[in-house]
Amino acid sequence: METRTITIEFLSPAFPGDAQQNAAWRTPPFKAQLRQWWRVVMAARGLTLADIRLQEGQLFGEAAGNSGRQSRVRLRLRGPRAWKLGTLREWVSKDSRQRMASGSGRRMFAGDVYLGYGPLQPKGAVLSASAAIASGESGELRLAWPRQEPGADGIDPALGLMHRLGTVGGRSRNGWGSYALVAGAPTVDLAAYRVDWREAIGREWVHGIGADDRGLLLWWTPAEGSWEALVGRLARLRAELCSEAGPLRPLMSYPVTKRSQPGWDQAARVPNTLRFKVVRDGHGKLRAQVAHLPCRPEWRLWKELSPTQQREFTHLWRQAHELLDEQLERVAS
Repeated sequence: METRTITIEFLSPAFPGDAQQNAAWRTPPFKAQLRQWWRVVMAARGLTLADIRLQEGQLFGEAAGNSGRQSRVRLRLRGPRAWKLGTLREWVSKDSRQRMASGSGRRMFAGDVYLGYGPLQPKGAVLSASAAIASGESGELRLAWPRQEPGADGIDPALGLMHRLGTVGGRSRNGWGSYALVAGAPTVDLAAYRVDWREAIGREWVHGIGADDRGLLLWWTPAEGSWEALVGRLARLRAELCSEAGPLRPLMSYPVTKRSQPGWDQAARVPNTLRFKVVRDGHGKLRAQVAHLPCRPEWRLWKELSPTQQREFTHLWRQAHELLDEQLERVAS
């Protein structure tokens, strides 16, 4: 058996809910992360989606009626944090709670609430349900898996991708639940997982990190002294991206407040393929990172779009890349 012991530290508050929707240190969110990034590793090796799903079921387990397969990958939390509930209930920060104008400036909002709407109450940085896991909390995760299982050699690089790109819990694509593997993280060359973004948006699933002629579609902000300041900056950036999208806004992420898309029902979901994350750079400074992991909406939603919307999907993301290039620095792999 291969084994790894890894220390995980949260760099921004996290909302990984348990069965009662309480934020808690649990293994399932990290196992889901491992599976997600393992698929990207396998795609980079040229496997088809069908082959990836087959190997994933054999390695990570699958539910198939009465003939389900148990996972061969074991995860266990160790130490005082294991399976403990979060303790962070509120914060007061002028950095994260900068008030910003929306639209024409008639409506104002706080940055942290804008990025955390749902887990956070609209009138303040107070949790709408239970406490969150605080930034700075750390825990130890132990992993074990059979060395000879097909696809097992993809676990180490998947852990490396988790460290560079992963977030967990509610609103994690907005930068909440950012974590670092501060001890035991394998190094990974992100360039090995680059995909041409124009080709990638023709598929329905994430299979790599977007890239253009300038390199990876991976950016970061200048260093800041706190996660709160970075959340405020990300909120302003996301508001600008949404504003620039105009009528194509539902194709960036969906649902959208007070805006519907013809042909899409209430169950329609389009996760944002721009991933926000708080990271530490090589000097130990905190930065906010933006990565584009491009794909298009699932077929049942895509086919309901007008021909014009389908054609302009590429324009939507090219425009977003241009805005990010204007405001942020590209990250080398």
